Amino acid sequence: MTCPLCSAGGPEWPWYRVASAAREGRIQAGGIDAEVEFAAAAAAAAAAANQQIDADYHAKYDRYGPAIVGHVTGPAAHAVTIRLIKTVK
Repeated sequence: MTCPLCSAGGPEWPWYRVASAAREGRIQAGGIDAEVEFAAAAAAAAAAANQQIDADYHAKYDRYGPAIVGHVTGPAAHAVTIRLIKTVK
């Protein structure tokens, strides 16, 4: 299982700095509790994935105005998006 995760607050948010440095951790969200690795996506795969993620965010949240979607889409958000990879133990 892999999943993208964006630091809406940019590269200086504490969780993002810790995750980037540690490269592994635990995530608890939406009923999931899992050990994960934090990784960057390959550039070509990331570009396609980022376009789809942006489109999905816009489809779901544009009705609330640009402030909701603006900080989690586009090049600045793409630069601080990491992949979560479930660790099999």
